[in-house]
Amino acid sequence: MVKDRLIEFQRLSGMNRNIANKFSSSLVGNRRSAESSERFANESTAFLPLKTCDDMEGFLSEVEQIRRNLDELDGCLRKMGEMHSKILTSPGVHPKITEELNANVQRFLCLSRSISDTLKRMKGNNAKSKTSGASFRIRNNHEMTLRRALQNLVGQFHAEQTQYKERCRAKINSYLKISGLQMPEDEVDQAIENGKLFNTVGIMMAERDKKLLFEDVKSRHDDIVQLEKTIGELHEMFQDLAMIVESQGEMVDHIERNVETAHEHADCALKTVKAAEVAKKRNMKLKIMLAICVVIGIIILFFMGTTVFYIMRSRLLSIAPRQFWPFVRPFSIKVDDVTESVEVLRARLLYQSRKRGIRENDILIGGFADRHLAQMDKQELEQYDRIINGQHNEWDLFHYLSEGSAFGSEQQFDFSAHETFDGEANN
Repeated sequence: MVKDRLIEFQRLSGMNRNIANKFSSSLVGNRRSAESSERFANESTAFLPLKTCDDMEGFLSEVEQIRRNLDELDGCLRKMGEMHSKILTSPGVHPKITEELNANVQRFLCLSRSISDTLKRMKGNNAKSKTSGASFRIRNNHEMTLRRALQNLVGQFHAEQTQYKERCRAKINSYLKISGLQMPEDEVDQAIENGKLFNTVGIMMAERDKKLLFEDVKSRHDDIVQLEKTIGELHEMFQDLAMIVESQGEMVDHIERNVETAHEHADCALKTVKAAEVAKKRNMKLKIMLAICVVIGIIILFFMGTTVFYIMRSRLLSIAPRQFWPFVRPFSIKVDDVTESVEVLRARLLYQSRKRGIRENDILIGGFADRHLAQMDKQELEQYDRIINGQHNEWDLFHYLSEGSAFGSEQQFDFSAHETFDGEANN
């Protein structure tokens, strides 16, 4: 439902006129000197772009012209009231005063139509122009103020014409009453409208009074007919003004609603931005913590894999059968590539011999290692390493240790080691 803002607009109309006058004077000052433009560059004048100053100056000159026309309408209205008083108080017919009254009424109607058309054109230009918000508000306030002033003047004109019509009717009735005649109100209104009051009551009035009454009623009839036409035109103008005011009320309500909605959306956007910033910081912390955990996990897995690899390699070297040795050997470290000390080599061979003697029940190898590895030098230890970890079957090794025969042409051993193994086998 449209909100009634008539009282608010009437209260602000005087303020808008003062603002327009101050703004027009500031524009003139801007053209005269640059210092005055800097002095007026505050919140009340700096909101207009420089490119719209010329348009605004033209608009304000048009507003001043409309105000002068409104002042002229006010003068016509005062003259009309004075002429009405003269006509009603002076006896007889007054053709000169009637002609001046008609001319004054026509002037008032022409000016009111011109001002109404100008205001409609200004409203259309304001709706079509794509100017800044401040310029649009200034133009809209001026247009609303001028429209309200025109509406007030037209209302006063309508009241004056209606009052004049009622006073004319009262004077005609007083003439009839003085003459001793009785006429219904309907016949009086009909006589005023058609101007034939003389033919209606001529047989009941004296000749002198007839002529005076006829002339007076005829002049009143012309005035009232003209008044009727003027009232009809004013009625149409009032309807246009009412429609315009109603549309402006709806527009103002829409603007207020849009401003409130924009304020709510701005608050929601501000909250959303703050929440997004908090979420961004939280996600960044989570990513950093996750990266740290991944790096720590990779390091732990690397150390665990390295440990497991060395443990499995040692087990494979110690328990893998000789038929799987070609697949295990690439993962082992060659003895020829690494220079081992005699004690490390002796400790490793002793461990392998004891482990083999326990797991495989190879008592021959285990007992031999316990008794003779401590007296072997490095060359003998390397030969023993090739015997127990070489690519030979268990049967060949047992045959060599038991009967003293060689493994074949591909592998030759030192005879001292052969005699040692042979003596151990005989024992």
